[in-house]
Amino acid sequence: MFEPDPKYTGAMLRAELATEWIKSEHVEMTGLWRRGALEKMLHSSLVVSARMFGSRSHYKIKRQLDISLDKLKVQLVLQGYIRKIHSVCSGFLIQQTTIFLLIIIR
Repeated sequence: MFEPDPKYTGAMLRAELATEWIKSEHVEMTGLWRRGALEKMLHSSLVVSARMFGSRSHYKIKRQLDISLDKLKVQLVLQGYIRKIHSVCSGFLIQQTTIFLLIIIR
């Protein structure tokens, strides 16, 4: 049998291929910094209305046709959240749901 894709960072660190996953994660982050997709900023330099998003990594094991390991792929993704707002307008309950945002940086 073969190892499934890790669902989160903790599972990745407990996997047999943890050292290889860490190398792949380093390659992804180095590439993002090199392309200018990420920028280091002080929290105090942000405007009050700036929105901050969480991030996480997606882990994918790429396999060849004979199910042997081809490469380990890591993608950093920004994570949005679902928030429900309930408001009462002239006796009616109105429910607004914000859109779940998931952006993949390429």
